[in-house]
Amino acid sequence: MLAEFLKEIQLYHVVHLLTLVWFPIARLTSLRFIFFPDATPNLDSDEIQALSLLGVYLFIRARRSGSFDAFVGQVFFASKAALCVILYRHNLAMAIFYLAICTIVSFVLPAPTVDADSRVISVNGPRLSNILQGRGQGGKVQYTMVEFYTTWSSPCNFVAREYAAIAKKYGSPHMKFVKVNASTHPALARKYNVSVGVQSKQLPSFILFADGQEIARRPRVLSGGNIEPCKFSEAFLEEEFSLVVRHTGERADGDRAPRRRGGTDVGDDAKESKKDQ
Repeated sequence: MLAEFLKEIQLYHVVHLLTLVWFPIARLTSLRFIFFPDATPNLDSDEIQALSLLGVYLFIRARRSGSFDAFVGQVFFASKAALCVILYRHNLAMAIFYLAICTIVSFVLPAPTVDADSRVISVNGPRLSNILQGRGQGGKVQYTMVEFYTTWSSPCNFVAREYAAIAKKYGSPHMKFVKVNASTHPALARKYNVSVGVQSKQLPSFILFADGQEIARRPRVLSGGNIEPCKFSEAFLEEEFSLVVRHTGERADGDRAPRRRGGTDVGDDAKESKKDQ
């Protein structure tokens, strides 16, 4: 577990962490005479309240975040916002200077992105249609997983590395991984019943095809038009789409021809929809 955690640590995490840990060091040690000359030796009630609210917020986000990147990004953003408020109470100039430093650091060291050797292919409508025309040979099935995403959606950005890791691990002649920018190709997103509005709860959407036919998607559209909540992560995608079995071209339990596109009653999702009824 520790080894896997350390593998995720990059310069981005170290530098952004330093923009946070300086405060307790400067505030609670003799350095306070330099940075906070009028402050008391201990945290005052307003500082404790701000940090308590931050702790509650991060606790809630930790339960809802599906990946390491998602949670860390939320920790950095919320913590810097809280620290800006605290610094504003002490000294406006210090708050402005700190905000400027955070802005520069964010531009110089943005959140980690997908590796250059990612096996995820960016496609448009014609190319996606061409890929979905592929068929398995020798009794095998040709699987294609498609992610519909937008660049402005935080969940899409957070899951990018997870999807790239899945593609690198399970990409094979029988399993292809592609992605479609739904904001650039909105008509293609609508074709596959993926909403791209600002309030959309379908971003990102992952759809699995078997020999060109949709057999599963996450999140699913539940009865009444509600969208199934999903915590997207590498483990989630691996389990929900049975990638361990399918990347070899073998059929997984429940694989069948689709009955309709865009809902839960498709392929191996058909069983789940019946359970919900």
